[in-house]
Amino acid sequence: MLCGIQKYLNAGKVSIAETHNLAELVIVDRNDVSRVLNKMLPHLVLKKQQAIIALEIISQLGDNLRTNMISDQNYTAIIKNIAKIRSLNSNTGGKKKFSSFDPVTTSPEIVEGVSPS
Repeated sequence: MLCGIQKYLNAGKVSIAETHNLAELVIVDRNDVSRVLNKMLPHLVLKKQQAIIALEIISQLGDNLRTNMISDQNYTAIIKNIAKIRSLNSNTGGKKKFSSFDPVTTSPEIVEGVSPS
């Protein structure tokens, strides 16, 4: 079934972990993720807000492949959006708090609303 979805979406790779009796469709390419989320958005109910925030994060990342190429302002906004998604997912076991690290200095940086676990 996942292979059919992958073919239909023309994106991602089906990964099978036989030891865990698990299969998943993994979409990594930002352009593919954005395209698929935009197609799914009108049909989402439970995860619609997470999808909207994910699209915003993709937009904030722009064409940068590395986080050290993102402005400090965008980096902070991205971390805050990640925290929003995690808090929306918290009822399903997601952690509410996490710490981020400055990609240049690797010094811990506490972002407003986000604290170390």
